[in-house]
Amino acid sequence: MVCFRVDWGSKEDGHLELNALAKSMLYLTRLFFKILFLPWIRWNYRVRRIGAHNVPDYGGVLLLPNHVSYIDSFILYLACPRPLRFLTVDKYLTHPAFGWFLRLFDAIPIDRSR
Repeated sequence: MVCFRVDWGSKEDGHLELNALAKSMLYLTRLFFKILFLPWIRWNYRVRRIGAHNVPDYGGVLLLPNHVSYIDSFILYLACPRPLRFLTVDKYLTHPAFGWFLRLFDAIPIDRSR
């Protein structure tokens, strides 16, 4: 049996640095979700990429969905040609299934009480 130990790095200045194995595992997991769900999302929600060439390859960009449902962020993540992070209410990160999924896609928690 082969076991892998993932060293998630050290926390400096509020950022978590991941080692190469952990980064590649996250990349492959996200790629798996894109390959698995993008065809279904495109068929079910009739998603089309319009103006994707306007999204820069690097640097900051702000994409704002109109938030018709909770799946908007995930659809935007799947349809965008570059990696995204999105905001979420911090209480969703404590939910067992949603929390794992949101942390997988680097969701940024927002405390609504502040």
